[in-house]
Amino acid sequence: MRQSRRKPYRKKRFRLWKFLAGLFFFFAVAGVAGLGYLYNTVSANIPDVMQLKHYSPSLITTIYDINSRQIAQFYVEKRILKNLNEIPPLARQASIAIEDDNFYNHHGIDFAGIARAAWVDIKAGAIVQGGSTITQQVAKLIFLTQERTFKRKFRELLLALQIERYFTKDEILEIYLNQIYYGHGAYGIEAASRMYFDKSANELTIGEMALLAGLPKAPSHFSPFKNPTGAIRRRNIVIGRMAELGYITPQLAAQALNERLRLAPKVQVTNLAPYFAEHVRRYIEKEYGSTKLYHEGLNIYTTLDLDWQEKAQAALKKGIEATDRRLGYRGPAKWIDPDEKIDWNEINPSLGRIPKAKWFKPGRMFRGVVQHVGKKEIFFSINGELKKIGKDGFGWAHPVNPHKDGRWAKKIRDARKIGLKEGDIIEVRVVSSPKSGGTRYHLAQTMKVQGALLSIDYTTGAIRSMVGGYDFQQSSFNRTVQARRQPGSSFKPIIYAAALDKGLTAASVIIDAPLIFEDEIGEFKNWKPANFSHKFFGPTTVREAVTHSRNVVTIKVLKHIGVPYVAEYARRLGIQSPLDENLSLALGTSSVTLQEMVSTYGVFANQGVRNEPYFIERIENSAGRTIAAHTPAPKQVMPANTAYIVNSIMQSVVKEGTGKKVKVIGVPAGGKTGTTNDFLDTWFIGFTPGVVCGVWVGKDREEVLGKNETGSRASAPIWLDFMKEVVEVMPNIPFTPPADVAFARIDKKTGALSTPDNPNSIFEVFKETDIPQSYEPPEPLF
Repeated sequence: MRQSRRKPYRKKRFRLWKFLAGLFFFFAVAGVAGLGYLYNTVSANIPDVMQLKHYSPSLITTIYDINSRQIAQFYVEKRILKNLNEIPPLARQASIAIEDDNFYNHHGIDFAGIARAAWVDIKAGAIVQGGSTITQQVAKLIFLTQERTFKRKFRELLLALQIERYFTKDEILEIYLNQIYYGHGAYGIEAASRMYFDKSANELTIGEMALLAGLPKAPSHFSPFKNPTGAIRRRNIVIGRMAELGYITPQLAAQALNERLRLAPKVQVTNLAPYFAEHVRRYIEKEYGSTKLYHEGLNIYTTLDLDWQEKAQAALKKGIEATDRRLGYRGPAKWIDPDEKIDWNEINPSLGRIPKAKWFKPGRMFRGVVQHVGKKEIFFSINGELKKIGKDGFGWAHPVNPHKDGRWAKKIRDARKIGLKEGDIIEVRVVSSPKSGGTRYHLAQTMKVQGALLSIDYTTGAIRSMVGGYDFQQSSFNRTVQARRQPGSSFKPIIYAAALDKGLTAASVIIDAPLIFEDEIGEFKNWKPANFSHKFFGPTTVREAVTHSRNVVTIKVLKHIGVPYVAEYARRLGIQSPLDENLSLALGTSSVTLQEMVSTYGVFANQGVRNEPYFIERIENSAGRTIAAHTPAPKQVMPANTAYIVNSIMQSVVKEGTGKKVKVIGVPAGGKTGTTNDFLDTWFIGFTPGVVCGVWVGKDREEVLGKNETGSRASAPIWLDFMKEVVEVMPNIPFTPPADVAFARIDKKTGALSTPDNPNSIFEVFKETDIPQSYEPPEPLF
């Protein structure tokens, strides 16, 4: 009986053991097979880690001015590549201490760290903690995405093992410190150091090194700009780990813990010449491609002078605002019901991104809501605060009337006459008070007037300043090179230069009298051109015709020497835009760019030598090797004696003609105004020794600027504001006449030789072969 009872018991125990053994074997085989399948699946598509031998991350392309000062940067990732030996040892150890303190001992995987992270992941049911070594982070940064899956993690482990097999620890650490993201667009320790502390990594204190080392875990959360308390707490953890590992002494740790946080300004100027920088960017992208521009860390050394550029931008801004105000006030932006709640985020979206203490910084413009209008004050609210505009801030705001000369508009003394009412949304500019040093508020408006300024060193062709518009943020259209506008009378010197090479002289006399083209066909049949003043002045010398911008005389000269000849002559001087080959060319009706006109005037100043405008001196790659450089190619495009005579005539324009507003500049200067029909475009282009500068003012849409808004009124003051600063740093060298010109005393009315006792006598300049031979007044040419 006992034996019969034991047999079933043994049989049962044997079956249970077999079941457990089989189950273990099944799971073991399945696990190995699963790992093998996972390994085969993942390793088949694993990237080749030998790509790291050619590690070339995206770098910053930097544009510099003529004095190697930074103008702007272009990048996908803001990174400055550094070799490991250029990074301080303590900065390296700070990252190792907080990210992977066993870095120099493991083979790419820290199993203790993985076990710790795995337990957290199992409890969470997902990948929530990495436990990644620096090598694993390099694998993930270079080869993998940020997705959190077990398959991606397994790929990371395999890649880490392979990276450790083929690369040294220092090579891996160098890649990590150049690749990792530190927040606010900064990649790599050098870019982060400059962005947060405005210094190179080799200048960092221990506390600053520790702060940077703590950022990669959560750059946004630990940002010292956004969360200084959290950043310091994280920094102190890193300092503690450095001390525990023996990287720093307890004394140094204590000093680092007590360091004050001294950050660079959060808002850093990254583009000091936006129109110029965009001009450079477009050129580099066209010539070399976007990869080279945005990834290869070029250093582009340009011709721009930031000192000149700053003055040019200020002068153009001031001049455009003056012209826009002179034309009158166009009224409020819109009206809202004063009984409804005001949505300030909608009215002033930009102010929400600015600290409240900086809302009323002089120069800033914002929108306010009118609360009350009295005789002497306009009260308005801005984001809940009540402010006021006094008489000095609204006196300019007369009504717009394109048929009246805004220069003589009456100053507004009663704010109620402006027509504002409660609920109107107005634009307001903050200005500084010259007496109290505080702030005041002026009624303002978005500019409809636009403008451009370009200056060139005509002895080389180097562009020294370029301002393509009033505000790059509103419009990136570069009006110095992209806009083609009618130059008006500023084209006349080209015609007279061509005429001097066809036998005319500065003393040649032409009759300024009514003219009708009865024999012409098309739009010019029965054409009756007139002067700007609608008067005629009889016998007129070439010098006088240019000085006072006589239209009829210029048309006669053009007809005499031939339109095709002048068109070809203009192209030789630098005009590349298509020209309408008809008599209206005399009035500057063919559209050209500002750069073309400025470059052409440079020929007159440079004794007939043309230097093609250029803006890049050289381009270096990230290793400092020059890959492109400017090669000067001066070309004599007109006789030196012709250029000098034109130069001399244009100095008369400044001394006593349409450009006399700028004669106060105090150095030899020549130039010419330009104004088109209906006051659509206004120009002033002029030169002083070494520099030629041009200004255009108008509207982007070809609309009337305003009655009597001429080149003399709208453009010349901008030129003067800029150039009076420039001539202070330029040598005052007179224009030297070439050897083959001569001076003779003539009667400025008749062009004949004259005696000293003649009150109308002047010294005129001629080519040696063209000096007058008679005291008898010659017959007018035509």
